[in-house]
Amino acid sequence: MTETTSTYPCFVEIDRDGVPMKVFTTSNGNEEWCSPTGRELQNSSELMDHWIEYEDSEGELHYGR
Repeated sequence: MTETTSTYPCFVEIDRDGVPMKVFTTSNGNEEWCSPTGRELQNSSELMDHWIEYEDSEGELHYGR
């Protein structure tokens, strides 16, 4: 059996169903509801280092849980 080693940071595809929208402050200073993109940024194997990617109406990306 071979051991799998992941390289971090990495992006992982996730199911957007059940992931709620989240409010972020955009670059113009307004708060806006952002939609999940279906990707998760993983900075390590620890769950506390996993961030869901969200997109605002301007196409800017934000990361949160």
